[in-house]
Amino acid sequence: MKEKPESPNPHQLLTIQEVADLLRVSRMTAYTIVKQGHIPKLSIARGRYRLSDVLAYIDSQEDKHDKED
Repeated sequence: MKEKPESPNPHQLLTIQEVADLLRVSRMTAYTIVKQGHIPKLSIARGRYRLSDVLAYIDSQEDKHDKED
């Protein structure tokens, strides 16, 4: 029987490099996206970002591009 792959934990904390990797951008671009307020930085976990926030940002960008087409 084939095991079902685990779904990602939406509360998982990511580093800026992991955020950049998910977005397929450079670290500097990821920092710019965070600085613009598109992805919130957690104050309790210095330099960490919630996976759910990154995925929400990705969804918002996909929706934005869908509306442009």
